[in-house]
Amino acid sequence: MNLPALRPLVALSLVPQLGSRRIRSLIQAAGSAERVFGMSVTQITGVQGIGDTTAKYIASFRDWQQVDRMIEDCDRMGVVMLGLDDPHYPELLVQIPDPPTLLWVRGEISALNKPTVAVVGTRDPSDYGRAMAALFTRELSEAGLCIVSGLAYGIDAIAHDTALKSGGITVGVLGSGIDRIYPGDHRPLAYRMIESGGCLISEFPPGTKPDAGNFPIRNRVVSGLSLGTVVIETKGEGGSMITARLALDQNREVFALPHRTADLRGDGCNRLIQMSVAKLVRNSNDVLMELGSGFALREETDPQQSLEFSERKPKWRSAELSPLSVMICELLEKGQLHTDDLCNKIEQPVHIVLNELLQLEFAGFVQTLPGKMVRLQG
Repeated sequence: MNLPALRPLVALSLVPQLGSRRIRSLIQAAGSAERVFGMSVTQITGVQGIGDTTAKYIASFRDWQQVDRMIEDCDRMGVVMLGLDDPHYPELLVQIPDPPTLLWVRGEISALNKPTVAVVGTRDPSDYGRAMAALFTRELSEAGLCIVSGLAYGIDAIAHDTALKSGGITVGVLGSGIDRIYPGDHRPLAYRMIESGGCLISEFPPGTKPDAGNFPIRNRVVSGLSLGTVVIETKGEGGSMITARLALDQNREVFALPHRTADLRGDGCNRLIQMSVAKLVRNSNDVLMELGSGFALREETDPQQSLEFSERKPKWRSAELSPLSVMICELLEKGQLHTDDLCNKIEQPVHIVLNELLQLEFAGFVQTLPGKMVRLQG
């Protein structure tokens, strides 16, 4: 860290409601971050987007002791600060229209420059969403990609946790200060991420609370760090839809999984596909092919690895399935069945059974074979 160069950046990050775009405008006008604090109120208000209140705050700033204490506290916590000109600053993030002028990083900073893909989705996923998040994340991680997400409940947490269980690396982007892991329930997960070669990052100074307005801002970092964003499951509005739109603005790939039209938790994915905003993906290979030939699913050759691979697959018995789905899976455990035979055994109309089978197949629990045969998988 170049502390003399970082001190004015830290000070600018403490200016209320300033934001990275206006900080860059100020630095460009002054010639350096340090010279910003030598500008007069008139000079500062001459910069587009800077009002009188902000200008007076900057011109009268004298609390360099607070800045130094913050830097010392970060050093004590093992937090690294990266300015835009730092060689360790993420290369992909530099390319977006509005990169953070300062990043606070806790963990292995080299993780930020690995090939990365974002996995995002709802905080309240369905069984299908949970199963697909785990399946896609595991395979993308095993293909050599670092998994990026926002450490939130639901799909985010599943993505981080699955990447770790797959022996991969994962990065969490916070909507709070680097010293305020949110939600608090995810502190153990966050520490595992750091210990396993990943990291946490934030553009908000230490002490920043996880206010609602911070999360749309952080979403541009989630997509900006990544070669592509995989939307697992989302409603028509929400953070994942914002992340998808931001990824498009950043000229990054967007992928979405199709969902049943009756399930509103996946309506956003279907909309993204319908509007040709996102590419429909059926499996992780669809993602890997779009990202380039440098990524491929790992081939299992060692019997022990194959056993571990199998044990990580979604198991229908550990999922929250409907009574009808449980009945279907129990019958298929005894061997594959013709769809008509399945309907007869459970005494349900064909259209109801086919709908249930579709959900199970999406979740990776059953496989439809030629000749209307169905078998259990995983």
